[in-house]
Amino acid sequence: MKRNRDLVLEDALRSSAKLFQKLAGASPEERKQIKWKLDLLSQLRDRRTLLSAEDRARVFLSYAGDELPFRRILTKLRATDWLEPVHAMASDGRFEVIDTITDRIRSCDLFVGILTPLYALDRKDDEGGDRAPGVWVLLEAGIALAFRIPVMFIFQDGIHKDYWQAGPTGAVRHVKFKNVEAMNGAIEQLIDRLRVCYGELVLTRRSAR
Repeated sequence: MKRNRDLVLEDALRSSAKLFQKLAGASPEERKQIKWKLDLLSQLRDRRTLLSAEDRARVFLSYAGDELPFRRILTKLRATDWLEPVHAMASDGRFEVIDTITDRIRSCDLFVGILTPLYALDRKDDEGGDRAPGVWVLLEAGIALAFRIPVMFIFQDGIHKDYWQAGPTGAVRHVKFKNVEAMNGAIEQLIDRLRVCYGELVLTRRSAR
């Protein structure tokens, strides 16, 4: 089994290759951001600055509606050696009060919102998505963004693009799954993207010291 450091190194190499491909058609501001990311990733590639055992990431899991996707993702995250999942469900299933939720989100490094269909919309996106998720996930994502915590969505097929594509989460911070029975691959993809996102976050923190 590969160690966390080896996996982070592989992610750094893949991310660097993709960023180099984007340089040619990028605007001056985009090139500046790309070069900054490449500099951070080079530290991983050169093994000068790697994630250590102290770099376990606390990730807040948020959901509304169907509990099964939440349970499956929670189990997978707990099985890793570097992710510490946090959530706002009490042991008896009741939601904690808002102050407790805010404190728990603030203590985390990453945020994952699980978007499953809860409401029908009277409009469709260009892929036929015509469902909306529960509002609670979006409220908690807003709290995370207020604390400058990276937000990522894992969403079920059918959710309208307005809820996961546009806005501050960016174009790459989302993962799609068809249904609960076939979501294991999407969860693995989510974990891979969390690893890259957190690796960059750790390097940014270290460069600011």
